[in-house]
Amino acid sequence: MAVVVSCVVPAHQQVDHTARLSGFERALVDGRSFRHVVYKKNAAGSAAPLHIYIEGDGISWRTRYIISSDPTPRNPLMLRLMALDQNASVYVGRPCYLGQVSDAVCDSDDWTYGRFSADVVDSMAQVIRDQSADYPSIVLIGHSGGGALALLLAEQLDKTRAVITVAGNLDVTAWTEHHQYTPLYNSIDPASRPALPAYIRQLHLLGGRDDVIPPSLVNDWLVSQPTAEIWRFDQYTHSCCWDQQWPRVLTWMDSLTPGRAHQRQSLTKARVQ
Repeated sequence: MAVVVSCVVPAHQQVDHTARLSGFERALVDGRSFRHVVYKKNAAGSAAPLHIYIEGDGISWRTRYIISSDPTPRNPLMLRLMALDQNASVYVGRPCYLGQVSDAVCDSDDWTYGRFSADVVDSMAQVIRDQSADYPSIVLIGHSGGGALALLLAEQLDKTRAVITVAGNLDVTAWTEHHQYTPLYNSIDPASRPALPAYIRQLHLLGGRDDVIPPSLVNDWLVSQPTAEIWRFDQYTHSCCWDQQWPRVLTWMDSLTPGRAHQRQSLTKARVQ
């Protein structure tokens, strides 16, 4: 009788492998309450903003009623998008993700009902302050639940120059009501917070075929952000196909630093020729 042994590689090891292939440097750093895995890509010079990438919620639940034992995503979109970014960038792991789920301070609440709690936000904010110490400003970039965190972090981080969300969970209450989920009772809802100041530029990318966070769920919140720029792609879903638009998004980010957008266009033209 033949015995077939199935070997499933843990999600955090898959993410580490993806990061190594992209040439990212891995570090385990202390936040306010948690330890965080970060992946770093360094570029020469520090005049431009540091790009901070924040992943979505990953696998918070195995089923609708069973909490996941490890929320780490197996296909991290933000890590792939950071690989397309030539600027200095840091992927900041969320608490208890990326192999840290067994830390004594971790509780399943940290990736379920309290995934956007004050403790989570404060701890990530401390990591970003430390990582951005040598940079004049930062751009916060988040996918899905990472978009909610990007908005909440922007309130705390004085260096924030811009916030970019990709299929972001911008109104958590509307999202839980739409899917008939239990409210995230230990989380902060970005929709309950005051509008970000006008000096923080905002870009929000929406997918017309996104059935996780349909654009209709965030319309009211977007109206409350008068300076927000909105790009909608009718054929895009929650996870596809944002890499196709990332060169355009990077050009938008370059426009935050005088001369950078022109430099990128010149490099692109030189490659084409």
